[in-house]
Amino acid sequence: MEKKKRKKINYRAFRFRSRMKLIAFFMVFILLVAGIVRLFLFIIPEETTVQGASDKSPQQNTAASEKSSLSWEHTISLEENPDQCFNDQIRQRKEWNLVLVNPEVKLPDEYRQNSEIITAFDRQMDSRLEEPYEKLYRAACDAGISLWISSCYRSSELQQELFQEEIDKNLKSGMTQTQAEAEAEIAVARPGYSEHNTGLAIDFNGVTMDFENSKAFSWLQKNAAEYGFILRYPKGKESITHIMYEPWHYRYVGVEHAKKMKEKGMCLEEYLYYLQENES
Repeated sequence: MEKKKRKKINYRAFRFRSRMKLIAFFMVFILLVAGIVRLFLFIIPEETTVQGASDKSPQQNTAASEKSSLSWEHTISLEENPDQCFNDQIRQRKEWNLVLVNPEVKLPDEYRQNSEIITAFDRQMDSRLEEPYEKLYRAACDAGISLWISSCYRSSELQQELFQEEIDKNLKSGMTQTQAEAEAEIAVARPGYSEHNTGLAIDFNGVTMDFENSKAFSWLQKNAAEYGFILRYPKGKESITHIMYEPWHYRYVGVEHAKKMKEKGMCLEEYLYYLQENES
């Protein structure tokens, strides 16, 4: 009988195919694991978010909803048309301490009928401002802070004089009448359009930009809201208030409102718009 010839095995080719199969297996395994991990990471955070939201109280969920809504409103208001959002659509409120006055909104005629101007701390002011200011002043003194009133209530006549002085200064610098008046409105409001006509606004310690670097300013920033006062024209809000940043100008709005405005980082226009939207 003839012996069968053994089939010669190509070990090099065999090892190559084995390696390729092994590599292919590992690649499939890695892709499978990666897919599972990705699916796990996608599902778990969503479940955690839902669970976290369900654990919160209704008040917390409401606050979160308001914050989200407010962020959207701010984007629309600041970037698209701040005048339309914060002036044309804001209604004057019944609360005397939240009366709105700015270069676009005149002090309501009836406001003066329901207020009384008195002299206190050597300055004229709304009678309702005396007590809260005294509390603020005493607290500042106890903390070693020196505060004094440079300006408070201004009559329409005095406001007109200050406005005209600003116009004259601009005219001397070479501006036209129109330019001079427009530039003057940034620094000094027209009569009836100034917060000082309310008797609720106070200019502190000399009315200078240096006040921003003083201990008094730092103290006010931390504590003014506790006594119902806000920095009326904060830095970064000029497109809304239409008044330049004034570190010396504070306004009484009441403790509750001042604290909420500070918490939300709002100027008065934003806050009134916020109240209006959340009450409707």
